[in-house]
Amino acid sequence: MPRIVRNLPPSRSRDASLGRIRSALQSASRGALSPERENDRLAFICEQLELVAASLEQTATAWEDRGYWTKADSFRRSWSWVELSRARLLQAFRAGAAPAADPELAGLLVRLIQLGVRPQPEADPTAWQSAGSRLAGHRPD
Repeated sequence: MPRIVRNLPPSRSRDASLGRIRSALQSASRGALSPERENDRLAFICEQLELVAASLEQTATAWEDRGYWTKADSFRRSWSWVELSRARLLQAFRAGAAPAADPELAGLLVRLIQLGVRPQPEADPTAWQSAGSRLAGHRPD
């Protein structure tokens, strides 16, 4: 089997995922969503946060490999909110209580704005379509 080469550094994939999250949060605020679409949006955000967490670990591991343990630990601490948000949103998704996640989603949007994350301009408004069924079938947590 051929070796898979990834050309994108973890920071670029992280920025793209954060931009997709911001786009999903902002596009949903433009109008009311059906309960099914709201669950899909919540699942999509959970998926994207999982990708962000993976990119964070890649970055920290690379620093540890170079002997920068303090920098890696500090980096993990500064981004620990990602896994906390993901866990809370995942819990709301599994409980079928998407409206209960609204305070967490609002806090997430504020954090993304503070970080200077730009929404993905080319984000597809149907990007989170069927994310709920994908996440419901995927149960690692």
